[in-house]
Amino acid sequence: MNSVVICVTINLKTKAGGHTRMAENHIFPFLWMRGEAEEILREEIGKIAECGIKAVCVEARPHDDFCGDGWWHDMDIVIDEAKKRDMKILPIRVLCTRLHLRS
Repeated sequence: MNSVVICVTINLKTKAGGHTRMAENHIFPFLWMRGEAEEILREEIGKIAECGIKAVCVEARPHDDFCGDGWWHDMDIVIDEAKKRDMKILPIRVLCTRLHLRS
């Protein structure tokens, strides 16, 4: 595997009906995209899913073609594989923003 996977655990507090409760605990492994072959991207998503993890945080900025055609092609692969496995995808900037807003 060319990518390094780092996990972040998030506990969210929610208020419903005047009661505070802990929301479901989610793990979002970081999927570092660097322009890997399609087979590797699909394999990495598969290995994450095999661990029972149903979400992935995409860190795509290291990609050589960040925001270019190659990057979008790779994102389509990640999205397709995640959909097949009923997984959620969260871009890293969204994760950081959400963490900052909740702290």
